[in-house]
Amino acid sequence: MTRDHRSDGTESSTDEDEQWDGDQLGSVGRRDYLRGLGAIGTTGLLGSTAVSSAAAQSGFDEAAADQRIRETQTGPLTVEVVDENGDPVSDADVEVEMTEHDFGWGNMVNVNNLLNRFSEGSDYHQHLRELFNTAVLENAHKWAIWQGDTQSADAAVDWLDENGFRIRGHTCVYGVEYAIPSDVQTAADNGDGQTVRNRTMQQIEEIITHYGDTIQEWDVVNEAVHRGHLQEGVYPGEINADEPMSSQRSPWTTQLLADWYAQAESVVDDNGLDVEIGTNDFNTLTWDQDPYYEQVQFLANQGVGVDFMGHQAHIGPTDVNGQQWDYGIINQLFEQYADLPATQRITEYDMAGDSWSGHQQRADVMRAFLKTAYGHPDVDEFVIWGMWDETHWQGEAPFFEEDWSEKPALDVWRNLVLDEWWTEESGTTDGSGTYSVDAFLGEHEVTVSADQDSVTQTVSVTDADAGRQVTVTVEAEGEDDRPPAVGDNENRPTDPDGDGLYEDLNGNGEADYSDVVDYFNNMEDPSMTDHVDAYDYNGNDEIDFADVVDLFGQVN
Repeated sequence: MTRDHRSDGTESSTDEDEQWDGDQLGSVGRRDYLRGLGAIGTTGLLGSTAVSSAAAQSGFDEAAADQRIRETQTGPLTVEVVDENGDPVSDADVEVEMTEHDFGWGNMVNVNNLLNRFSEGSDYHQHLRELFNTAVLENAHKWAIWQGDTQSADAAVDWLDENGFRIRGHTCVYGVEYAIPSDVQTAADNGDGQTVRNRTMQQIEEIITHYGDTIQEWDVVNEAVHRGHLQEGVYPGEINADEPMSSQRSPWTTQLLADWYAQAESVVDDNGLDVEIGTNDFNTLTWDQDPYYEQVQFLANQGVGVDFMGHQAHIGPTDVNGQQWDYGIINQLFEQYADLPATQRITEYDMAGDSWSGHQQRADVMRAFLKTAYGHPDVDEFVIWGMWDETHWQGEAPFFEEDWSEKPALDVWRNLVLDEWWTEESGTTDGSGTYSVDAFLGEHEVTVSADQDSVTQTVSVTDADAGRQVTVTVEAEGEDDRPPAVGDNENRPTDPDGDGLYEDLNGNGEADYSDVVDYFNNMEDPSMTDHVDAYDYNGNDEIDFADVVDLFGQVN
C-alpha cells in the first residue's frame, strides 16, 4: 500500500497503480465509553448466536463459526480465593472483566492525520484508541519515504507505542519505483546487481535495528510476487516487473528474496529482538494463491524462519469464482495455507469498488470474514486498511464516511470485537474457594470482594487448552470457627462441598487421597477427637475406620 502526496497536503494511497508525487484510553474505559454512546450492548460471553437473515441467505454457517471460536479463542480461567492464612474463602464475589484481546485487531494509520491534521482528542485519535490494539503505518516506513522523513515515522511510532498499540513495520523492502531511493533505482536500471544487493541488505538491518522491539513485526518484502523492480537489476533479462507471471525467473522464488529474509532473521537474532518477520502480498485469497504459497514454501525450504503470512484482502463482494463470500469459502482459503510453517494474518482488509450492492452487503461479508478469521487456529491478526473514507486509498473505507458518519460494518466490528468476544462475567466462589469461567484469550482484570475487602489482579489467558489459574488473597474478617490444623499440617481443614463436614484435612482446598491418609494417621489425635462433629462423615457420633472408608469413597 502507498499514499500520494498532494499539493494540498492530504494523502491518499493505491495498491495497484501506486505513484509518489513528491491520556491513553484503557480497554475497560473504551467499552464504558462505547456503551455510553449505545454503540455496543451487554451481550456477555459469546453473546447471541442468532443468525442474521443476510448470513442465512449467503450460506454463512454462523453456528459452526461460533463453535470454533469457543474452541480456539476461549480458555478456562479459575480464580482461587484464599485468606491471609492461605485458607479457601467461600461465597466471595468475583468479577472477571477483559481489558485487551490477545488477538490483533488493527488499523492502517495515516501519518499526516495522526501527527498534523488532527489534534489529540479528535475523532481520528479517539477512534484509533477505542477500536484497535494493533496498527501499521501506511507508507512512512517504505524505504525512500522513510529515508526522506524518518522524523515523522519515528513520531508516529512513538505515539502508537505510548498508547499501547502493537505495531507492524511496513515494509523493509518494496520493489516499486516510488519506494526505492533514486541511487538504488539507478543501479537497478543499469543492471548493477551488487549495489542493489548491498544497499537492500543495509536497509533491512538499519530499519529493523532503528526501532528494535518497539515495532513487534515486520513484513520484510512487500508484494514480492508482483513488484520486481529491484530484482530486475539483479537478474537482468530474467525478471520482468511488468509481467512477473511470464518472467523467465519467478521473482517470488529467487535467491535474492531468500537472502533478504535471511538478513532480517539474522538481524533479529543477532540483536536479541523480540520481533516477528513475515511476508505480505495482495490477491493471496483470490487468483494468486499458488505463487504466494510457493513463495512461503520456498523460504521454508531455504531455512528461513518466516513467522507470519500476510493476506492483504482488498476484496470484492464475490470470490474469483463469482461465489459470494461465506464461512466455508473463507475457511477453505485459510486451510490452503494452514500447513505452511507460519501463522496467517489479514493485513490490509477493505471492501472498495462499485460492484457491491451497498454498505449492508459489505457489513455482512465482513461479519463472515471476522468470524472465520477469529475462529481459525492459524490466524492471529486482522487489520483493516484505513477506517475513514477521506484518506482511504480508494475513497471507500470500511467504517466511516468523510463526515465521520458510521457505516454498518462498524457496528459489526464493535458488536463482535468489543462485546460478543469480550469476557464480562461474575459469580461467587464455591466451598473450595474457587470460581471458574471460560474467558476469551487476552488480558483480564479479576476483582474479588469478601467481607469488607476488595482486591483486583491482572491475569493473562493465552492458551485455549491449558487455561489459567490465579490465586487472590483477601483479608478475612471475624473469628475463624474451623477446627484446628490436623496433625502436622500447617493449614486448617476446609469444607469443600459446604455440607458442614471437613473432608479437606490438609487445607489444600480439595478432598483428595492425602486427606484419607491424614484421617487414618490422626484418628486418635486431639485435633480430631476434640472435634467429632467435623469428621463424623457417617453420622454415628464417632471417629472410626468407617469414616475413613467413607472419605476414601468420596475422593475416588
